Amino acid sequence: MFNKYPADDATRALTHRKAPQQKRSQMTVQSILQATMELAEAEGFLSLGTRRIAERAGISPGSLYQYFPTVEAILLTIYEETASRVTKKFRAKMLSIMEAPMETVGQKTLELLLKEYEANQLILHQMVIERPQLMMTPGAASLERLFGAGVRLYFSQFSGLNERDVERVSFFLDIVVIGSLRSYLSERPLQLSRKAFLDDLVKVTVSYVRSQNWKVTA
Repeated sequence: MFNKYPADDATRALTHRKAPQQKRSQMTVQSILQATMELAEAEGFLSLGTRRIAERAGISPGSLYQYFPTVEAILLTIYEETASRVTKKFRAKMLSIMEAPMETVGQKTLELLLKEYEANQLILHQMVIERPQLMMTPGAASLERLFGAGVRLYFSQFSGLNERDVERVSFFLDIVVIGSLRSYLSERPLQLSRKAFLDDLVKVTVSYVRSQNWKVTA
């Protein structure tokens, strides 16, 4: 359990692991990550244990502990690697269409996020629901925080903004976009098609940004 560690020890237990330098070590780490995801897909994240993960990976528990002190450390690594990969795609898409009409920017970026959430639903959605403590780890590279960085990149082309404006709007969009994506994946309402969901989400976010009356820098 998380609360068996003092605060500083809990952080180290989640974030510290031996960095694999040799190819054999890298293969061991990948086998641990793969075994964890195979077990999670079959049984969920709550029942995961280091001994079962080690057995599935074909290594001893002692070998696993060389790289990951806890199950939570393994999960955080999986989550952050996925979140970082999705964010790179989001940032690249944003940079490629920054000067497009705002509706186009909203449609393209939100479509990308939804596709990535669907493709990585086990990690970005189910893991967060079953192991919410992971996102409370100091310095954790949550998708929300990384998404906010991409949104602020888009706002850099607007003039007359102060830091408070950017943080306020980024915070609102973070709640609306990420919350809406998670709700859609959880509920999959039959009366709301995927296209209608995206269209509504784009409309809400674009309307909110336009209401700020910001000017694009020439």
